[in-house]
Amino acid sequence: MAFSIGPVDLSLYILLAALRGSAFFFLKLSVLQVNAFTITFLRLFIGWACLGVAIMALLLKDFTFWVEVKKLGVNWKKLLFVGLINNFLPVTFIALGEDYTNSSVASIIIASTPIFTAILGAFFLKDEKLGKLKALAFCVGLLGLILVSLQGLVGGGNSLEKTPWTLILLGHLLIIATAFSYGIGAIFVRKYIVIHPVVGAFGQVFSGMILSFPVALGIDIHFADFKKIIDDDYVAWVGIFYQGIGATCIGILLYYVLMQRIGAYKLMSAWFLFPVFEN
Repeated sequence: MAFSIGPVDLSLYILLAALRGSAFFFLKLSVLQVNAFTITFLRLFIGWACLGVAIMALLLKDFTFWVEVKKLGVNWKKLLFVGLINNFLPVTFIALGEDYTNSSVASIIIASTPIFTAILGAFFLKDEKLGKLKALAFCVGLLGLILVSLQGLVGGGNSLEKTPWTLILLGHLLIIATAFSYGIGAIFVRKYIVIHPVVGAFGQVFSGMILSFPVALGIDIHFADFKKIIDDDYVAWVGIFYQGIGATCIGILLYYVLMQRIGAYKLMSAWFLFPVFEN
């Protein structure tokens, strides 16, 4: 099947890649001052609040939209799983992995997400088959992923010069786990979630937020540090708000729109463009 996308979908596709790809830079700003699980919760909380406003606006415009909102109740178990696999786990893995990985290397590794999506799709989706040429391309992609990871272990980077190679390896494995988690999530959403994009995005982000809150509260939310961060390093909060509004709210909304319009593989191939927008 040829990789063809109409102009509207292509514009949304590039916007999604830009929002999600640039989030690595802003995450790096945040993780220097705010702990990983706290970033996960705050990012999802901000995204959930924005999507909630969007739903309220749609209800005020046309209250019959409530029919779509009620589907949250029918799909809550599916959305809870998607919130786990598409939000809580990958966002946490990225935030933890960024401590031991250069953001540029992380974005390149995340760009391997379409590889995992295509492999899983070949087994679980009837309309996403893996041909010989595509399989060869993904083998080359996997080889490139291994080479990038090895280069990161050897080269490290200025900020990681004194970091043990075992921690850098752990960071790389966490980022690879992120890509695999996103791949599983894409296949699951494509196969099992049939819902209005705003409602689907809201349910997914809400589920991820609920899952992240007790973990963040129990492990590393330090309320006493928040005032210091605001007073001394507002840049960290700029990074968190960008991740919440841009990468989470708008990004996940675009994810659901494009999933329904162009399918799982074409959508997830936007991850190939992440390194372009990382800086």
